[in-house]
Amino acid sequence: MQDFEVVQDFVSRSSRVSSEDELVEAFDGAIQKLGFNHFSCISLMDYNNPVPGSLLITKIPESWASRYLDKKYHENDAVLDAVQNRNIPVVWENMNVRNRFQKNILNEASECGLKNGISVQLFVPGFIPTTFSVSSEESDFDRDSYLILHLLCVYFHEAVLRLREESGNPLFEKKDLTGREKECLYWVASGKSDTDIADILNISKHTVHFHIENAKRKFNLSTRIQTVVRAILSCSIIP
Repeated sequence: MQDFEVVQDFVSRSSRVSSEDELVEAFDGAIQKLGFNHFSCISLMDYNNPVPGSLLITKIPESWASRYLDKKYHENDAVLDAVQNRNIPVVWENMNVRNRFQKNILNEASECGLKNGISVQLFVPGFIPTTFSVSSEESDFDRDSYLILHLLCVYFHEAVLRLREESGNPLFEKKDLTGREKECLYWVASGKSDTDIADILNISKHTVHFHIENAKRKFNLSTRIQTVVRAILSCSIIP
C-alpha cells in the first residue's frame, strides 16, 4: 500500500470508530505499515497531578513506561525539550541533546525498543498542547514517512478529541467564571506569579489569590495547575 493510501485508509476508519480502543487499533495498524511499532499521545502538564481525562494514550513497552515514570524522566527528556513551541516534527536522531543525562535516557529508550522516531507537539485552540511520538524498533527508516506520520498524528488527535466530546466528558463543561477569574487563570497559565498578576491587573496580591481560589472551588480541584488545565480544556480561557 502506498504511503498516502495509508493515510486515506486511516482517515476513513477513524471517522467510523466509536471508541478509543478502536481508534488505537486503527492507528497501530497504520503506523505498522510504515515500519513503526510504538506511539504515545500525551497531554499532561503536570505528571505528578494529572487532570482526570487528560490524554494519556500509549502503546509502548511496559518496561519503558514504568521506568520513565518511576525515574521522572519527563523532567529531563530531550524530546520534550525539542518539541516545545514547534509545530513541525522533531526527528530523534537529529536532536540537540543538552547533557549526558538526556543522552542516557535516549540510550535506555533504545534498549527497550524505541530506537528512533519522531515527535510533534499538536496545538488545538481550547486544549492543552499534546506531545505525540511515533517510534521504531529499527534505527533506520524511510525519511519520506515523516510527513505521513505527521498527518496520521493530526488525524488521530482530532479523532480522539471528537470521541471525548461525544462522550460528554466533563472536562469540556464550562464553568461560570468571572472575568477576573479568567484573567488570573490566563496569567497563571503564562507562568506568572501572584505578585506579577497583581501588578499586571493593578489589584492586590490577596485579590489575585482570592480569584484563583474561587476558580479552583468552581472546578472542584485542589491545585492551580489542574484548574488552569481544566479551564483550557473547557475553553474558559485560551492561552
